[in-house]
Amino acid sequence: MNDETEIPLPGGNRTVVHRVGETVRRATGDHSAAVHFLLNQLERRGFPYAPRFAGIDDRGREILTYRHGTAGNYPMPATFRTVEALESATRIVRRLHDVTVGLRLPDGHARHLRDGVDPEVICHWDAAPYNFVFEGREAVGLIDFDEAGPGRGDASTIWHISPIVSRLSAVKRTSPTEGGRRAPIDTTGCAESSRFIPILGVPNFLTSSSPDSRP
Repeated sequence: MNDETEIPLPGGNRTVVHRVGETVRRATGDHSAAVHFLLNQLERRGFPYAPRFAGIDDRGREILTYRHGTAGNYPMPATFRTVEALESATRIVRRLHDVTVGLRLPDGHARHLRDGVDPEVICHWDAAPYNFVFEGREAVGLIDFDEAGPGRGDASTIWHISPIVSRLSAVKRTSPTEGGRRAPIDTTGCAESSRFIPILGVPNFLTSSSPDSRP
């Protein structure tokens, strides 16, 4: 592929995304400055799973490093619907929370916390399979931080892995809601999720599994 050839990539809920050589180009918005700040902080703090922010191109689009692998877009191959995929994706979410304890983002970031709830970490807030990059059965990257913003790192963290579990779980009995954010997982998904809570290092989430108690 010529370094200047633009290849449209699947996904991109807000904008059309193109690959150009070893970079990705995306339109910017009011949220972009906060996202760029976050990506720079993640790079400095040794979080290897996010794309790197590399500037703005001559068309005003953000330039991000391209992550090799396969995104978890639908229909997902069987290799993504495995315990190995779930465990590796959960570890990435845990690592994101670990490296952003106390981090404050500039104005413009997405807001998800209820009024009066103090933030502890920065959460992705859209950690569904289509925003993970996989190599074989292992999640190796997390992309699209447009919805990232302050969140909690306590037991309510389950709401940040429920999109992964509800779509990747091999024992899931109901169809996934395409692109549904914050959709509660069903009983089967919850039972499967409980095994991943030790990876996140939080108490059993079943005491905080209602929408009213999410971050």
